[in-house]
Amino acid sequence: MAWNKGARQIVCESDCQELVDIVLNRAHVQQHAQTGVIQDIFVLMNMTWHVELAWIPREINCAADWMAKQAVRCGNPGFHHVDSPPHELEVFILQDMLGVP
Repeated sequence: MAWNKGARQIVCESDCQELVDIVLNRAHVQQHAQTGVIQDIFVLMNMTWHVELAWIPREINCAADWMAKQAVRCGNPGFHHVDSPPHELEVFILQDMLGVP
């Protein structure tokens, strides 16, 4: 989505320390449960843009954590566009903006 919108400088934060370490160290993975996802990330990182990847604690990334869990619960992972966030998500967005765990 960011690429298609013309963004060429991206900051991507993940609460998965293992994934961040693998990607930042360009580790070769073959026997990992998320090998396909990791390979997709390497492809995206190799495009002509600047991507900064950083680890962020889950406790201060509640909005993203909530959205990921909702995608799993609804059984329809992937990209979903919403014009305004659901009320439950608004609370987490506010907490994330204020840095409140």
